[in-house]
Amino acid sequence: MKKWIFLGIILFGVFIWFGVHTYQNAFEYRYKQSSKAIEQAKEEVPNIEILDVTYFNGNESYTIVHGKIDGEEHIVCVPNNKKLDIIEVNPEKGITAQEAIGIVKDERNPLEIKAVNLGIEQNIPIWEIIYLDEQNRYSYYYVTFKDGQFIKRYTL
Repeated sequence: MKKWIFLGIILFGVFIWFGVHTYQNAFEYRYKQSSKAIEQAKEEVPNIEILDVTYFNGNESYTIVHGKIDGEEHIVCVPNNKKLDIIEVNPEKGITAQEAIGIVKDERNPLEIKAVNLGIEQNIPIWEIIYLDEQNRYSYYYVTFKDGQFIKRYTL
């Protein structure tokens, strides 16, 4: 009986170690990716003060670096694929996240807005709005950053 308890404790310890190791590896990748993106953003825009880093995974993956230059908001979209170009987004030349949410509320009548993310699709800045629809399904609605023009939507 003592052997089985000892074996159970060992297996439980291995299971916990494996879980912690997997968790750390997942976040280490994100940390490295954001560090590289910040470096690239600072090369592209040397005087940017970094405020936040977000991620977008569409057709291509981007790390979105939010910052300020001389007190004005500035966004640099750094592709995870080195073959693509860095895209700078001027927040004053597009609709806000709140305006994008308003478009979705008018068009789709969501139960709840879950998230709004800035992203890039085919080199065009977009807003991705994630929401719950009337049937409690996760839905994704994409509009252009520039003027809120509908791009696509899908439901899971």
